[in-house]
Amino acid sequence: MNKIAECKTWLRAHEDLFIDLLRIYLGCGLVVKAIFYMNNRDLLNQMITDSDIGWIGGSMIAFYVILAHLVGGTMLALGLLTRIAAFAQLPILLGAVFALYLPRFAIVEPRQYLEYAGLVAFLLLLFGVFGAGRFSFDYMMSRKWREMRSGAARMAATSEVH
Repeated sequence: MNKIAECKTWLRAHEDLFIDLLRIYLGCGLVVKAIFYMNNRDLLNQMITDSDIGWIGGSMIAFYVILAHLVGGTMLALGLLTRIAAFAQLPILLGAVFALYLPRFAIVEPRQYLEYAGLVAFLLLLFGVFGAGRFSFDYMMSRKWREMRSGAARMAATSEVH
């Protein structure tokens, strides 16, 4: 029983670790999806043509999807400019949910694309709003920035005294 209590205490003390692991997993999944779309460009073009937004410019949308998943997924996995990377992914996922999968909701498919795209969009929205966790480049850069500002403020205060 004591071991379970210790485990719970450790888990509560390291909640941000699990959020960071989720962010890294999501970023890696987006990179893998970008590589999949690069290797299966015809499938991506067919999905864009089947959707209601195919008239906008299928090649431009396909290029944006691949580039945003590849660069944005890498940035999410590293925790670099996490909010920007997450918000850049949202139009793709919301377009997939509302223009591609939701109109075909009544058709039963072996894979549940609507639920998956909705879950990824929700997670991206959360990371876009709350940002990266403690184990990210964003956190390290903000910590360095605070240290530089506090060091500059201390130097200014000591120079005013002398």
